[in-house]
Amino acid sequence: MINRGQSLDGDGYVEEIPYTYGYHPELAPSRMRFALLLAGYEAPEVRRACELGFGRGLSLAVHAAATDIHWYGNDLLPQHVAGLRELVASSGARVTVFAEPFADFCTRDDLPSFDFIGLHGVWNWVSIENRARIVDFLNTRLAPGGVVYLGHNSLAGWRSMLPLRQWLVADVERSRAQGLTLADGIELARTRAAELADPELELPSRFLRGKSIAYLAHELFNRDWHPMAFRDVEHALQRADLAFVAEARGVDAFESLNFTAPQRAQLGALDRGAREDAKDRFLARKFRRDYFGKRGGLRVLSAAERLQRLQAQRIALACSRERAMADLVVGACAVRIDPQRVARIVTLLAEHGPLSIGEIATEPAEFSAALECVALLIDRAAVALVINDSVDERIDHACRAVNERLSRLAQTQPEVTVRAHPVYGVGEPTG
Repeated sequence: MINRGQSLDGDGYVEEIPYTYGYHPELAPSRMRFALLLAGYEAPEVRRACELGFGRGLSLAVHAAATDIHWYGNDLLPQHVAGLRELVASSGARVTVFAEPFADFCTRDDLPSFDFIGLHGVWNWVSIENRARIVDFLNTRLAPGGVVYLGHNSLAGWRSMLPLRQWLVADVERSRAQGLTLADGIELARTRAAELADPELELPSRFLRGKSIAYLAHELFNRDWHPMAFRDVEHALQRADLAFVAEARGVDAFESLNFTAPQRAQLGALDRGAREDAKDRFLARKFRRDYFGKRGGLRVLSAAERLQRLQAQRIALACSRERAMADLVVGACAVRIDPQRVARIVTLLAEHGPLSIGEIATEPAEFSAALECVALLIDRAAVALVINDSVDERIDHACRAVNERLSRLAQTQPEVTVRAHPVYGVGEPTG
């Protein structure tokens, strides 16, 4: 385990190297509402939200600026909290954040109930004791009918990394004992891993070469690292009376886009837990993005209500027509999507501006196929959900203030590639 450079209060979490500037749209309540709608549920109205372990705070800052939601958050590293406060300074965005260990934050008695709580990656990087604290927090602080977003490492995709990680951690420990920094130790270990020339380690070694040192430090070199099968995650959350509702990416709701016919036949014979684990195996998925809700707390929509609300959902083109089409060559879904149907949707949005999905798919027979295309385009950030027909003055000011700081930050941090959008309520790509 990596101990040097980590305080006791850090619970074994890497503190020496700040985390990456990642943006995660699944933490946006608008994305949550769409995913739940696809699954046939009515999402809660989100007034207060909380992100646990927000890292550099890019997602939290964007979502606080682009909505009227009061966001709370906690992260262990004071420099992360200070950076977030700088991002939202003078914006008027409603943000309350803390820099505390889970043992302190999760037992605070001055926090409200939350309609939405998000954790991206944190679940697998904390100790068993801290996971229990998180579950208790979800149990006591999630409002009735509330939703939890959990982005977590899937054991199916990380299984080949398990033996190599043990070797990497030991190698870095030796380097640290010789006086190297954590960053230098990781770089050296990555080089040595590539030199092992072990065929069984080729895939994980290739993964190491493709990731930044900051990412690897926080992904693999915390004291605790526990990729989990879906069924084990689901079982742990039962203590908070939470049940799986939907995968967070809308495109994952369409099995025809992600799995072959024989795979779908196998999935159809399984119960939910086994089904989700099988999906992860089929996709060799390293990371899952899921929404969980309080048992019995979410209203199930009738088929007619679901269809009506999906037809009424307005969407807009969030990039150039050329980029929207070029992005379709990326990913497994590309071979199972109709490029002509996608081109038609992109063209309609480019020529007419925001439209409802019902206006795009006017024939009932083509609605399901059009919805698949829309979900894929949203996943690629080529299309955005429209949540505001007019721009609120306060939200517009908050977005402008945060975006000005993001623009300056992007000059030194190339990972910063989004800006807060007051109409979409999410981060819009700048590239």
